[in-house]
Amino acid sequence: MKQQFFSLLFPDLKRNGLIEIREIDPVDESVKKIFFNRLDKLFRYDPPNDKNIYFGLYVRGYKKKNNGKISGASYNCLRTHAICLDFDGLSLDKIKGKIRNAKIPNQSIIVSSGNGYHCYWILKSPFYDLTKLVKEMVKITGADPNSTDKARVFRFPDTNNVKDPFNIKQCKIVSINDNVYDISVFQKLFPVPIEITQKKSYKNVIDHKNIGIKRYCIKQILKGVPDGFRHWCLGRLTKYFQVEGYKQEIVRQTVLEWNQKNKPPLHEKDILDSFYKYWVEDYKLLGCKIADATIQAKLSRFCDKAECKMRFVGSELDFTKSFGLNNRIFNDYRKVTGYELILYGIFSRHPEGLTSSEIDDKLTNKTSGKQCMGRDNKREALKALCQNDFIQVIHKNRKAGKEDFYRLKKQGTFGLGYTVLTNGAINGAIDGRITAKKLKIYALLCNYGWSKEAFPSLETLSEKTGISRSVISRHIKGLLKADYLKRYYGENDKGVSKPIYQLLV
Repeated sequence: MKQQFFSLLFPDLKRNGLIEIREIDPVDESVKKIFFNRLDKLFRYDPPNDKNIYFGLYVRGYKKKNNGKISGASYNCLRTHAICLDFDGLSLDKIKGKIRNAKIPNQSIIVSSGNGYHCYWILKSPFYDLTKLVKEMVKITGADPNSTDKARVFRFPDTNNVKDPFNIKQCKIVSINDNVYDISVFQKLFPVPIEITQKKSYKNVIDHKNIGIKRYCIKQILKGVPDGFRHWCLGRLTKYFQVEGYKQEIVRQTVLEWNQKNKPPLHEKDILDSFYKYWVEDYKLLGCKIADATIQAKLSRFCDKAECKMRFVGSELDFTKSFGLNNRIFNDYRKVTGYELILYGIFSRHPEGLTSSEIDDKLTNKTSGKQCMGRDNKREALKALCQNDFIQVIHKNRKAGKEDFYRLKKQGTFGLGYTVLTNGAINGAIDGRITAKKLKIYALLCNYGWSKEAFPSLETLSEKTGISRSVISRHIKGLLKADYLKRYYGENDKGVSKPIYQLLV
């Protein structure tokens, strides 16, 4: 029954929450705190028989104080799925009578603490703060008024109550059932305010007012969104800040703070479950042109093309099939070849890895049967990707007929972020619509369009690539002819005419 007990109390335990266990010595009253982030670990916990064992009813958070130790204090309590009343010195029949007289529904769980009883009511949804409700229930039932604080701990079932070492008593579960209640049942009896989500100021959030966000829609979404838009907007924010190079923990804190502006806010569990899913998904949520009409309609609510700095650069791109190019590759872009970019793109869409012959197959134009790069170019490109720690190779015994195996390495961007490239851009280089050298220019234009400035000059492109201006100009003409780019002309702040390139692939 102990496993059933904790499964009912903590049905949504995730990586953002911990169960706190306290072992208190009856002699010197020293306290040992243990935190579990998974129920299976808690089930393997073997509590000592000579100490008083308690657990926190509220899931604890990750805020760290006191030299990095995780605190079980009230400000760290994230949520609870249950109400608990602590009765001392009364028989179980009298307790049930008091609860019945208050018209409170039957308990879900009753635990004998040795000197009294703990009565639990399991709730359908988690809540950040139920203290006001519990205090009202305490007043009418005569339960212990000291058991209303969020940080309060309760007896761990199937352990010993050793407050009196000469009169040891057992803490055990008396009854447990499948009663689960909606909070409205208690609100009708005790109409007090209940905090659904945590209201606090999160630390280390992104200062989005001062980082120069180029997308008008992101600026609008950050102000908060109504019901029906929250999950999709969460995905767009998550991928935007991921591409910008922010660490997962900082983005997580930022979306939690953003959630408080939504009307109404989502439960923290819903926010975090979706956040972790979006973090590992592809970049389709970043596109301005979306095939799904419903999602396109949602985006239009936050879109203003006249104010958006991406209106020419990437507004026509479809990111349904795309990958993130680690911006570390642009640190020494003069040495990078288009062949490396082609291979990087192939490995990105095959994270499981590829053998040498499988790589050859992916590099082959299915119509002409020709490969987009020669053996020497492929060997040098693979060598460069390995040396720069973008891919790893597992060498096999070639004499035994076994092939080498390659796959993309998971790595950070050191705050540089990603440049989103579509699979279509890579496929065009494989099929011969553009050359590898033109792909190198196109990838750089994508990088500038996302993270620096929308319209780099020929001088800037030449400096970054080590290619002469005349050759750069010739490659851009090739990209225009292949429908990778569309060119407009506009004016900068000084009124000087300047080319504007729209990315099309």
